Amino acid sequence: MFIVSPSLARIVSGKTAFALLDGAPAADSDTTTIDDALLISFGIIVFILFGLVPGFVEIAQYSELLFVNKLGMPFNTGVIAYALIFVGLLVWTVYSFHKQSSANQMRWSFLLTTFFSGILFIGSSMLIPIVLTAALAFYLFGVCKKIPVRILYNTALYIAVIFVGYSSYALILIR
Repeated sequence: MFIVSPSLARIVSGKTAFALLDGAPAADSDTTTIDDALLISFGIIVFILFGLVPGFVEIAQYSELLFVNKLGMPFNTGVIAYALIFVGLLVWTVYSFHKQSSANQMRWSFLLTTFFSGILFIGSSMLIPIVLTAALAFYLFGVCKKIPVRILYNTALYIAVIFVGYSSYALILIR
């Protein structure tokens, strides 16, 4: 069976990761860990392709409309301001998770970075991003007594790396 993400399989299956990567069946592996890894990988791909990529453009569009139509600024001011705010949020998130000085600072930085990345803007309805943002906020502030620092920190870094990768397409459009 093909594994979509070897690193995700290592996280999900624990001891059986090396056996799964080598293609040899492990003594204590079962199909549920492989299925879980495939489902989680599929969910990540859906959030990236249908949330992150078009969501970033959608938020940049709202920012541009706000700056140009409501505030009377020149064209592209909203996109530049949004890009600077988003980069600032990414830096703040990485810094707060690196220092780990305040749990609330880590929660707020991750929530704002996730929201402004556009990953929660799936679909054309505004109800979906509101529900997903509320669910993430409920998880971070209500359910999570101890913050999963490694998972949230890596997620924020993944978002940053994905944006660096997708920004290489901007060079093609410019040329």
